Amino acid sequence: MDKDNNNNINSYNHSINLLERKTLVITGVKKIENFDNVHFLEYEGVPITEKNILRRSKDISADKDAQLTAYNEAIIQTQNRFHLNGHIRLLLPIPDSSNLETGIDSQLFAYMESRDDYFTERSNYHSYLVLYTYSGKGTLRYKNQEYCLHPGDGFWIDCREPHYYATKNNTWTHFDYHFSGKTAISLYKEFITYGTPLFSESQSNSFLMQLYEELASIWDSANYYRHLQLSGKTLEMLTYILTSKRDISASTSDADQFTFLIYYLRHNFQYNITLDYLSSFTNISKYHLVRKFKKYTGFTPIEYIIELRIKHAQQLLIGTNLSINEIAAASGFANMNNFINQFKKRVKMTPSQYRKS
Repeated sequence: MDKDNNNNINSYNHSINLLERKTLVITGVKKIENFDNVHFLEYEGVPITEKNILRRSKDISADKDAQLTAYNEAIIQTQNRFHLNGHIRLLLPIPDSSNLETGIDSQLFAYMESRDDYFTERSNYHSYLVLYTYSGKGTLRYKNQEYCLHPGDGFWIDCREPHYYATKNNTWTHFDYHFSGKTAISLYKEFITYGTPLFSESQSNSFLMQLYEELASIWDSANYYRHLQLSGKTLEMLTYILTSKRDISASTSDADQFTFLIYYLRHNFQYNITLDYLSSFTNISKYHLVRKFKKYTGFTPIEYIIELRIKHAQQLLIGTNLSINEIAAASGFANMNNFINQFKKRVKMTPSQYRKS
């Protein structure tokens, strides 16, 4: 570390001592019991603006390299516009000595009681953000759309895209969770296909609120595999949000009917099953059958049958000495060329190549 960087860090460490490590006791509309024993870094009524954003980079350890990294990251942040005014509680990035690739990297966890002049406006920030509203109202501007956030509403955005969010009216209490990673990228691509960054859940019995509390508890714990646990809990949260976005509104009897149909196909895929037969079997028109089946599975009925056949063929290829012809027939393919083409289309190699691999 050069002399100028040392002087910079020593200067702001010496002159600024706003952060305290303390046990959080939350007051407000809803008491979040699992936060009681979480140790947050807190800002109490001190606005964080472009002029004082470097204060966030204070590191409680004596590691000069970590301090320099945090300081340089804070300088980058001053390129964006902030006015983070209110009672702000943070859990900052934590070192990981396990060196395990988890697919999701937790970056920052915050619980904010924001005042009326609170806002964040930025872009090119390499992070995904899940924000959830506990009380009050907020507003989000993202991809040329503006959204109003009420208690129980949240959003999931790619912070590399230009975005703006702020308190609407007087106060806005919200949970913010920043993360990145390869798994996060693929999940977000699926999430955004639903057309809106918003999600919502009733607070009367909120599973999401429980997940947020568990994330904070894991983050604050002394555990060698803490990053692995955080990744798993984050994956659970994102999967839950994705599932809620799918919004299957069918009746119970409708769901039961398709559950039985899926069970039937799993046990009869080897036979010659056509769409006409399934329409007659279920007493549903072919159009509605395809539409509803895809709503539940992501596949049309015929696509689903082919996927089942290919999975079965893969098991036979690696677990038996049957010939390719025998495996094709046992998996429901009457035509050898069709079997090879369908297998190669999905597995990206021929059955013979798959067996050798």
